[in-house]
Amino acid sequence: MKKKLIAIVLALLMVAALVLTACNNDSGGQASSPPPGGNDGGGTSQEVDQSKETIVIGACRPLSGIFQLFEDSVWGPMYKMWVAEVNAKGGLYIEEYGKRMPIELLVYDEESSMDNVVRLTERLIVEDKVDFLFATNSTSFLQAQAQITNSHGYLLFGAEGGSAETSSQYEDYPLFFPTLNHSSTQIPALTEVFKEMGITTAYVTYIDDLHGLEYRNAAIEHFTAAGITIVNNSGNGTGFPVEQADFTTIINDARSTGADAFCQFAYPDNNFPFIMQAMAMDYNPKAMIFGPSVNMDAFPLGVLEGNYALAEGVMGFGAWNTVNNPGAQEYVELFKKHWPEVGIDWWGHLIYYAGLQVFEQAVERAGTLDHQKIAEVYKAASKDNPFETFMGPVWFVNNSFAPECFPGNVGQWQDGVFQVIDATDRRTAAPIEKPNWP
Repeated sequence: MKKKLIAIVLALLMVAALVLTACNNDSGGQASSPPPGGNDGGGTSQEVDQSKETIVIGACRPLSGIFQLFEDSVWGPMYKMWVAEVNAKGGLYIEEYGKRMPIELLVYDEESSMDNVVRLTERLIVEDKVDFLFATNSTSFLQAQAQITNSHGYLLFGAEGGSAETSSQYEDYPLFFPTLNHSSTQIPALTEVFKEMGITTAYVTYIDDLHGLEYRNAAIEHFTAAGITIVNNSGNGTGFPVEQADFTTIINDARSTGADAFCQFAYPDNNFPFIMQAMAMDYNPKAMIFGPSVNMDAFPLGVLEGNYALAEGVMGFGAWNTVNNPGAQEYVELFKKHWPEVGIDWWGHLIYYAGLQVFEQAVERAGTLDHQKIAEVYKAASKDNPFETFMGPVWFVNNSFAPECFPGNVGQWQDGVFQVIDATDRRTAAPIEKPNWP
C-alpha cells in the first residue's frame, strides 16, 4: 500500500512539473504579468474596472548620470509636453470605459545604468502594474528593455535609440515599435553626400557600445563599397570607452593621416569635448560628422555659447527643419510654448512627438487599454492608411517607421540652420565643405 501511495504521489508531482514547464515555455521561459486594463497579453478582453479614473504610464529615465542630457533636452521634454497636451483635453478617450482618462506619470531615475533599467522596468510592470511604459534611453538600453516588455506582453514604442541588429529580431519583439532612423538609412545617405563632396578618405572613431559599433560596421560596409578608404586601425576605425573626454591623441593621429573626413559615432558627452579640443588644436578636415549631438540646439546655443559661426559646416545625423514644412513649423511653435528655454533636437524631436501622436491615435482607435489590440492598430497602418502627425503621414514597415516617412538622414549647420543635405528631393540645402574654425 505504501509503495502504491508513493507511486501515486510521484506521478502527480511529474504531472505538475510538466504543466509548469509548459507554462514557462509558452511565456518564453519567463514568468510574465498580464498588462492591466483587462488584457492577458494575448488580446483577450475581460470585464474592465469601470471605477478606473486615470491611465498610469511608467518610465525609467536618466534623470542623472552620463545620459542626463537626453532626459533634459531630447525625449524628456517630448513626453512631458504630450502628457500636458492630452490632459488639457481631459485625457485619452477610451471607448470601453466610455470616457476620457487623464494620464499620470510614474518616472524612476535609472541613473544611466543598464542594471537599473532592467530592475526598474520589471518593477514598473510587476509591482506598480502601470498601464503603459515609455521607453528608456540609448540603443543598448532600449534593446534590453524591449526584451523585458515583450516577455510581459507590454507594448513599447521607441525613443532615443535604434538598431539594425534589433530590427532583425522584431519577430521576437512583436510589441516593440522603434521610431528613430539609424545607421541603416543614415550611413548610406552619408556615403552619398561624401561621394558628392569628393571625399575619398575618412578617419572613423566610435564609442565601444552597440550604437558605436553598429555605425562603425555600417561605415566600413558602405564607405568601402563607394571607394572611400577608412585610414585608421587597418580600416576598422578607433573605439573608445563611454567615459572618454580627452581626445588629444586621436586628434593628432587623425591630423597625421590627412583624411578628408572625420566621423565620430558617439554621444554628446564625448562629441562636445572632442569638438572643443579640435577647435583648440585647429584640426579642420573637409568634412566632420558627429552623432548624436550636433543635431541639438544645445551644440550652437550651449556648447558654443550662441556662436553659430563656430558650428558652420559641422554635420550631424537627423535631420529636419521648418523650410517648406508647415507641420514642422506647427510643432516648433507648440514646443516653444511648453519649453521656451530648451533647445530643439533637429534629429529626434519631431520624430519622437510623431511617435506620441501615433500612440494617442492607436489607443483611441483601439478603444481599449489592451496592448495586443493597440499593436494591431499600429500594424494595420499603411501608406494608404497612415497616422497623421506633425512629421506628416507615417506608417510602419517591419515594426519601424517606413524609411520614406523621415524628413532627413544627414544634416549640416549652415548660417544657423540645420539643413537637410540628403541627396533626395527632401534636401533643403546642398552640402558645403567645412570652413576653417573662425
